[in-house]
Amino acid sequence: MIKIACLLNKKNGRVAGLFREANHAVFIDAETSRFLMELPRGGMTDEEFALRLAKEDPEAVITGPIERRPFEILAERYGITRYDGRGCRTGEAVRLMNAYALPIIPDFIGGTGCHSGEVCHEH
Repeated sequence: MIKIACLLNKKNGRVAGLFREANHAVFIDAETSRFLMELPRGGMTDEEFALRLAKEDPEAVITGPIERRPFEILAERYGITRYDGRGCRTGEAVRLMNAYALPIIPDFIGGTGCHSGEVCHEH
């Protein structure tokens, strides 16, 4: 099973334009497209939401651009891959990710764009 979290602007909505705009997460098995669980954001801060998502141990999150603190939590602390699927429906976003058609989010909003952990290189 490959667990993917799609961060939506609302329940049954589309992938949020920005991480901070995500109000709901849906977890999908990318191999079977089977629904696994959902997670409403409630009153969680960006950091709390990122930590709560990481607790579910997804391989990747599909969202829009991510602010610095949640990016550091997802990418650097937990090594979760980030894909830009803003505006897509959940099923479409997972299909595009599986087809390698979603761009990876390499850095937080305003960052350098390279977080390889080594000397910056061309992607």
